[in-house]
Amino acid sequence: MVKNLDAGWASLPPFLVNEDAIGPKENPFKELYWKQFGKPKKD
Repeated sequence: MVKNLDAGWASLPPFLVNEDAIGPKENPFKELYWKQFGKPKKD
């Protein structure tokens, strides 16, 4: 079973690998949330 799984991963095209991808500075969903509801006030 492991051999079949390894063969399946090996058969995928190389463009599916995102090892060098750089994500956004802040989660876009979080940014939209804070834009809509405002950030909480810190004491």
